[in-house]
Amino acid sequence: MKFNTPLRLVLVSLVAITILLASIVSGAIIEKFGLYPITSKVSLFLENSGLSFIRSRVKDSVTGIDEIKERKIFSNYYDLTLIKHIRPSYEDYGGIDIVNDKLLYVDKDGYGWVKEMDEFIQIIDQPLQLNEKSFAELFGASSEYSFGVKDILVIQNDYDETSKLFVSAVNFDLKEECYFLSVFETLINSDNRQTSPWKNIFNSQPCLQRHKNNIYAGTSAGGRLVNNKESLFLSIGDFYFDGVNEKDIISRDKSDYGKIIKISLETLQVETFASGLRNPQGLFLDKDGIFETEHGPQGGDELNFIGFNQISKDYGWPNATFGVNYGKKAWPQDPENKNFNSKDYISPIMSWIPSIGISNLIRFYSSKSLSRWNEDLLISSLRDKSLFRVKLNENSPMLIEKIELGFRVRDIIQFNDKIFIQEAGSRYIWELKE
Repeated sequence: MKFNTPLRLVLVSLVAITILLASIVSGAIIEKFGLYPITSKVSLFLENSGLSFIRSRVKDSVTGIDEIKERKIFSNYYDLTLIKHIRPSYEDYGGIDIVNDKLLYVDKDGYGWVKEMDEFIQIIDQPLQLNEKSFAELFGASSEYSFGVKDILVIQNDYDETSKLFVSAVNFDLKEECYFLSVFETLINSDNRQTSPWKNIFNSQPCLQRHKNNIYAGTSAGGRLVNNKESLFLSIGDFYFDGVNEKDIISRDKSDYGKIIKISLETLQVETFASGLRNPQGLFLDKDGIFETEHGPQGGDELNFIGFNQISKDYGWPNATFGVNYGKKAWPQDPENKNFNSKDYISPIMSWIPSIGISNLIRFYSSKSLSRWNEDLLISSLRDKSLFRVKLNENSPMLIEKIELGFRVRDIIQFNDKIFIQEAGSRYIWELKE
């Protein structure tokens, strides 16, 4: 039987759609049973194509997780409960924090909601002006996945009942057709209402153009925010401008990339706090310094400690790593993995091979609930879908416990004795309790 051209096109389209849907469902089932090598390729394709929300919906349907309100997980010291909160967006990025004793979620566009009883109430309805549409026209629709808000931070004002909300976000310059990382701020009053427009207080330099192969490496942006009384600290990734995937911008004078930037809260003056960082996904400001987590290339995820009084704060990237180039057996800038032996570079206090897809971290402080975890680091992961509890002897790890969660983690925060965990690629924020 011969088919005419229109009918043949319809049949080919139906076959292609069937194959795509079958691949998505298969990927969700494979992910459910932990067959990671296949899962990682499916997930990477979906994320880069901007279809991660479809993957998430299919996975939720296959696993039945939409019907689950609580989950039990287990650690060596405690049996734990995960309580599910459904946030109003499927977006993978954005961030969570606490404002006026309530859980705050801000999505990748800058819209914000607080948790009131059993639902999220929108309190920020002014999106950030990031020029995302024009950016996507230039870099492709798949680039929108990792464009926009990377983290949020709430700082309570000492002199009144308002709070400052800071967000970091990838931004786009229409005239120059280049992108950078920005910090914005706005005010939230005691009734959880936004009372000022977004104000842009920092833009990273230089503004970044297309890669030679036209990719946009927005997943290597960093963007984590922490603070002390005087300063805001912002991590900025390398966007793959590392001397291997593209020219090295990290090592240039006056470049903000591959660094932690310190911004004065009073004057907005900027200085470099630490350098030699690839993709700093996690920051936790402690008494004597900052704990930092970052993605290595293939292998070599790192946990670093950056002391406030350290003389040198160069952590080596792109000239020193325990990882290798993707699909290769060596990193060209450090083929023997020996450059950390140089006196110029500070080695990590812990490194993972294979990579765990490291994300954010906290240092847990509690004398009540989960008190046996007091002063331990809780490090979240994307690829390994777990928390890693790290017990320290001074600043040296002496115990690492893997606590399996079963989902990828984008962000983690502590509020009183509660731990809130933002799942990546889904609508869920989980509350972890003993």
